[in-house]
Amino acid sequence: MQCDLQMMLALFDEDDQFPWATCIDDLEIFLLGLRKQKLTEKDFYRFLHQRADLHGRLIVNDEGQVTGQFLKHKRILHQKDIYRFSPEDDYIYDKLYSTGLGFANERRMERKTNPRFLKVV
Repeated sequence: MQCDLQMMLALFDEDDQFPWATCIDDLEIFLLGLRKQKLTEKDFYRFLHQRADLHGRLIVNDEGQVTGQFLKHKRILHQKDIYRFSPEDDYIYDKLYSTGLGFANERRMERKTNPRFLKVV
């Protein structure tokens, strides 16, 4: 995922915010996480507004850490100046995956929910 577009794009004079750029698979898993956490479309828009404010002030290895923090806390936690995210912020995706994402006839549910299978975190 592209994490900080300010390093790659220039805005036109009338623009004041960068878009959020993400690959379709990461967008899908975030939307599934929102649904699984019973968050709404309004929460998604709130995330987009909070995420837009981070451009130029973000240090992160994976956008999943940003979206994971939002799923975990229902918001992006306030930090001064530069925002840094922990690899632990995206562990929520492992938790959501291990309980199923909510599909009818979801594949491999026995493996996801069986405690005999080792989960590496």
